[in-house]
Amino acid sequence: MEPTNQQIEMRMFQVGCAAQALSRYTGISKSSLSEYLAANSWPNGTAEKIQETLDVMQLLRTEAGLPIDWSQVAVIKPVLDLRIQKYREEKDPIVQPIYLVKLSGTSWFEAYRGGQIVGTPSQAKAAGFEKYDDTQRCINHLKKLEVNAAVDFFRVGRRRSTLTADLRSVGLDETGAEQ
Repeated sequence: MEPTNQQIEMRMFQVGCAAQALSRYTGISKSSLSEYLAANSWPNGTAEKIQETLDVMQLLRTEAGLPIDWSQVAVIKPVLDLRIQKYREEKDPIVQPIYLVKLSGTSWFEAYRGGQIVGTPSQAKAAGFEKYDDTQRCINHLKKLEVNAAVDFFRVGRRRSTLTADLRSVGLDETGAEQ
């Protein structure tokens, strides 16, 4: 859910960061930030980026136990950028290894749409599973559709958010019926 301008302004007040300094930390011009706050209209991803920056600012402030002078952008921004990276890693970790469903020598299962199996030559775009059992369940569903498939072990990790959470998300019903 996208935060409202009131929520963002309240967070800015709570961490003690003025709009001018926040604009420098987020890379959004001060005038654009002011316009977005006034209109409560945010381009895709902008409000989330601001919210994430404010979340990490609050973490830094809590750890310091003292107010932080956010106007010292040249000193604080490198530290904040590192913490944002760490925050993202914790929020959406890279899972290694993952399991894929191999359809052929150069094709992996991506989805089942409109009664058709969709394969992809890209392991990065294929439906990826964190657990072997989930992969096997997918293969069993595909076998019911008379599709030969096998488990493929993928050593290169992917972010957890890019993995297949359940069979419905790739067009297969958990009960075994097609969607």
